[in-house]
Amino acid sequence: MTQQHSETLRYLGRTYSIQGLPLGSCNRPDVQARMALFHGFSTALWRGYLGTWAIRGGRLWLVELEATVQPEASDDSHDERRDLSWLFPDGPAPILADWFSGELVTGCGKPERSGMYSREYPRMRVFHVLRGVVQRIEVRDNRAAVRAGRKRYAAVLAVLG
Repeated sequence: MTQQHSETLRYLGRTYSIQGLPLGSCNRPDVQARMALFHGFSTALWRGYLGTWAIRGGRLWLVELEATVQPEASDDSHDERRDLSWLFPDGPAPILADWFSGELVTGCGKPERSGMYSREYPRMRVFHVLRGVVQRIEVRDNRAAVRAGRKRYAAVLAVLG
């Protein structure tokens, strides 16, 4: 199975990969209708879009979007790419993600190999978000998961050996 491209989050001047898909919980019918037109243009991006998010002023914002829509949904069959203004035509960018409540997780520190194609971070930064407002930020120790991943990887290599 191909690893999927992750969404990105800009925070304090740095860009991180995030676990999770905040746009997926947007319940606006007009946005859901347009998202239904997305199609995967790569086996590494089945959802059909890449989102860039930012935390500014204690809030979660959708700042950029690159999407591909189905050819029959396109105004121009040669131009299937869409951006944030197509998905949210009623508002200027950035878009406050007031529909999102949950956790956004990013890695902290230098990632370590924990499998043939995977890497784990020694610490995880968790943003607890309620209706687009960051309630708190927590740093979790992830070193046990890194060690466990390395052991599994070593065991696989020994079997293949």
